[in-house]
Amino acid sequence: MKISTKKGDFLFTDLKNRRVRKDDKIIVALGLIDETIVSVLEADCFIDIPYIKEIVKTLSGIAGYISGYQEVFDISFLLTKLEKEIEDCPETFKFNYPYKQQDRIAISKARAKVRSLERALVAINEDEVFYLSFINRLSDFMYCLQVKCK
Repeated sequence: MKISTKKGDFLFTDLKNRRVRKDDKIIVALGLIDETIVSVLEADCFIDIPYIKEIVKTLSGIAGYISGYQEVFDISFLLTKLEKEIEDCPETFKFNYPYKQQDRIAISKARAKVRSLERALVAINEDEVFYLSFINRLSDFMYCLQVKCK
């Protein structure tokens, strides 16, 4: 597969079976999925994020789904794992700003990127879709990791 088709040099790019403007909400969401993956991987450099490979694979699968290249897939197993981690999170909910703590800053950035992604994914859907609960729990999970990080 060639890396460059030169079809996207102007205002439009390809999704499966259609061309869309590069500022289309789906293209924005796909870009945010990519940014979220990188952000989560960056945070994983500072702390070992449980289920990191499953999280990245699920986010990649969501990108495949919204771009039309993948069918609905089961995320319930990973969702259950995240919910268990969230249940074990200390109950001290407050937003904190981790001054001069690179590990907590990286996790906080990943959480904020997941929240941006959630808004972009809601913007492209008229109805509930299978992946929105995962995205919401992923944000909660990132918050819990930040709280647990010492």
